[in-house]
Amino acid sequence: MQSIRTSLSSGARTFLADTDEWGLTYSSGLAITLFPLIVVGAVAVIAALSFVMKAPFRDVFRLVTAEDSLLEWPQFLSIFSASVIFGWLSIQFVRQGRQGVGLVYLLLALGTFFVAGEEISWGQRIFGWSTPDTLDAINHQGETNVHNIRWVQTALGYVLLLGAAYGTIAPIAGTRLWGRPARPALSFLFIPPLCAVAAFLMPFGYRLFRVLIWPGTDFMVVKFGEAPELCLYFGLLVFAWANLRRLRVTRQETVASAVRMS
Repeated sequence: MQSIRTSLSSGARTFLADTDEWGLTYSSGLAITLFPLIVVGAVAVIAALSFVMKAPFRDVFRLVTAEDSLLEWPQFLSIFSASVIFGWLSIQFVRQGRQGVGLVYLLLALGTFFVAGEEISWGQRIFGWSTPDTLDAINHQGETNVHNIRWVQTALGYVLLLGAAYGTIAPIAGTRLWGRPARPALSFLFIPPLCAVAAFLMPFGYRLFRVLIWPGTDFMVVKFGEAPELCLYFGLLVFAWANLRRLRVTRQETVASAVRMS
């Protein structure tokens, strides 16, 4: 029992130290951690009730996980916002002469923008155009996107699994690799904050479950994935936003230092 308490106390101190290093308040760090747990927990409860009691909870589950509904639009807004921030950061890093970092963030911007476009079928469901016949023949939802082509969907699942695994493991491993407060400044640009781990853990656990235990296409299992998907996009948004804040704070400190020296 004592070892458990010691571990929890050590983990809490590490979490608070990391939150402080990112320049976040403890309340915002806690809110970021709890959000994905609440989202997945709420959808899991609805799914369990719909499985045990059927109606009306099955209708609620369908409503929550349906296209263009309660989960999908927050997904789009999260991943699109992340793409905009990544793109802006890329420009700033290039202007600073950090071309390598700028290229990485450009790739992140392009990747997240592509995912955002795919989420809304590039505006098809908004503007109502028809799907080209060649795409309709291989897209199992008959929409203007590529992620619903079977082999692309499978490959994308593994990409998301690896990305979520990195977002889960890297922040935790990082705390073991460097002693605080000697964290390398460059690490902030490539490793998300500890408070975002829960956001990546949810899709990592779900994708791992789908690969190892339940690879089938059961409706409820597949649609439940909308919740961890939102968590993943939220985690990317948090990572982008946290780096945007750090860049602004660094600029303000530089300007203040220059004023004091003048």
